[in-house]
Amino acid sequence: GDAVPKLIKILNDDDPDVRIAAIRALGAIGCTDSNAVSKLTKLLNDKDRIIRKEAVRSLGRFGALAKSAVPALKKML
Repeated sequence: GDAVPKLIKILNDDDPDVRIAAIRALGAIGCTDSNAVSKLTKLLNDKDRIIRKEAVRSLGRFGALAKSAVPALKKML
C-alpha cells in the first residue's frame, strides 16, 4: 500500500535503527514491490553487519520475488 514507498525511502536514513525498522517492516507486510527487493539487495553490502543480517531475513520473506537477490546472497557465503 502507501507505506511501501515510504519504507523504501527510509532505507536510506542515516540512523541504522531507523533503517532496521524499515527493513523489518518491509519483510513483515508481505511486500510485492520489486523496488523494495532491489533496495534490500543493495543493503546486503552495507557496512553494518546487523543491516546486512536483517536485509537477508527480510528478503527471505519475499520468497520467489527475491530471486534477483540470489547472486548477491551467494556472494555473502
